[in-house]
Amino acid sequence: PFWSDNDIRKAGEVLYATYSAAEGDANPEGKALMEEVNLYMQNNEDKDFEGNWLLIVHWKDVHQSPHGADNHSRISDSQLDKTNNYQALVITNATHTFVVFNYICGEMQWSGLNNPAVVG
Repeated sequence: PFWSDNDIRKAGEVLYATYSAAEGDANPEGKALMEEVNLYMQNNEDKDFEGNWLLIVHWKDVHQSPHGADNHSRISDSQLDKTNNYQALVITNATHTFVVFNYICGEMQWSGLNNPAVVG
């Protein structure tokens, strides 16, 4: 998982939503995402897995925190203006629980100090 100090004081936000299979067609976006994550888990982890509850956490346009660095003067203003977008998806069937981390290439612009983020 991506680990760094985020700063959402001037911009950016952390959003979350849940979806339960009991909602059925009442939440088509949640249902579609649940089906997509279930398919991923069945193809990669457990062919019999069928999740029935999903938590989506989205870090949207989050900035790097200057307070997490040992030496703030090493971080340029242009570096502090870069943002990241990433997600964690927690899916369970009440017996097994999996977490999928979702990083989209081009949406991770910083990794700490002046280093570029690398996904892959």
